[in-house]
Amino acid sequence: MPVPKGANTSHYTWKRSPRSRARSVCRFQNGNDAAVHQAFEVVSHMRKSVSILSILLIAALLSTVGAAASSDDPADAGRAFPKMVFQTPQAPEDRAYLGLPDRDRFSIGEVKAGLVVIEILNVYCISCQKQVPLYNKLFEFIQDNADMKDSIKIMAVAAGNDASEIQEFRQSLGVKFPVIPDPDFTTYELLNVGETPYSLFVHPDPFTGMGTIAGTHKGAIFGLKSFVVNLKKMAEAEGPVEKSSTESQKGSFLTFESVISKTELEKKLRTIFEKLGDVTAIREYKKETRFPVYSAELSTGGKTHEYYAVVVSRPVPCDLCHDVHFVYVFDADGIVVALEPLQLRKYGNEPFSEEDTAKLRSRIVGRPLADLTKFHPEVDAVSSATITCSVLFNSLAKGDALFHAIKDSGGFQAP
Repeated sequence: MPVPKGANTSHYTWKRSPRSRARSVCRFQNGNDAAVHQAFEVVSHMRKSVSILSILLIAALLSTVGAAASSDDPADAGRAFPKMVFQTPQAPEDRAYLGLPDRDRFSIGEVKAGLVVIEILNVYCISCQKQVPLYNKLFEFIQDNADMKDSIKIMAVAAGNDASEIQEFRQSLGVKFPVIPDPDFTTYELLNVGETPYSLFVHPDPFTGMGTIAGTHKGAIFGLKSFVVNLKKMAEAEGPVEKSSTESQKGSFLTFESVISKTELEKKLRTIFEKLGDVTAIREYKKETRFPVYSAELSTGGKTHEYYAVVVSRPVPCDLCHDVHFVYVFDADGIVVALEPLQLRKYGNEPFSEEDTAKLRSRIVGRPLADLTKFHPEVDAVSSATITCSVLFNSLAKGDALFHAIKDSGGFQAP
């Protein structure tokens, strides 16, 4: 069984220790439902000679686990849904289901419903795949109930996945509800999701094109009956869109503590730079950037050259995966010249092997940042680490803008 990463999360800001802490894989949306179900399963397989005391202890333990593992965050209720647009589904039946016009983009306020259930997932996320049957049942239940059919709609957003990946995902798992592509992690990052699956329940506002968050849920959802009851309550509740500034609608990136100390990082950077030439100076880039950036002056062949290292730390859309931490270095031509993992792991908490890292480098090192704008899982991904690799390549795709920003601000001027 894979060891999941540990986390303390909140919806809009999140700091997490880099050291993974063990956490139960099982999480319950309704502690009582899950406890009763599992207790029944345990008792039904026990021998008749098992003492009543043992049964009571097991039931108590399951009840405690179910109650403690609930991950709903009531603090999110009433917040304004961030201003954003989604890619319009290609399938006419999906557009008709959501009540959308035939154009490329739509806002949450355009969905014809009193409540929209938004499931953030990744098609390679195991827990997301396991949750599909429940959401399919929920979709069918709502569609078969006249009092809910027009008031509650379901859609998923696939973080880091394009239309072709979604098509395969829907066909292989029989997904009945619309799944919206989010290949550049735009929606995922605006919502500061972190782990997936992650559910948001939103009251759309057709007048502003925005909406109000009625609630959120981190992790998998168990118990269709209690879920439907909660949805009906949220659909019936009404409230105005939160009055908030434009700044609050932009969202903010999740922040992390590094997997290594600053002293260790500086030693690591020096080691990386020394492989490229004689280091004359290493400086921390002082302008505001999403990730820490360091510049280095290197002497090679009697000439001085300037290089930049970017220290990336990002979450992944998965609840059994570890965050991505790595360093990449580019030169004055925007060519990636080095890639060094700080923490890259595969399914099952296995670190990348030397062969895995070598494959990544073969796909990245020596290429311009401008050419690394799209992730091709069939050739770019390391086996059992597709989600990790997609986040890594997406980070590199953002590197070209950083390169030009540095160049435009006077960088790469070493004599």
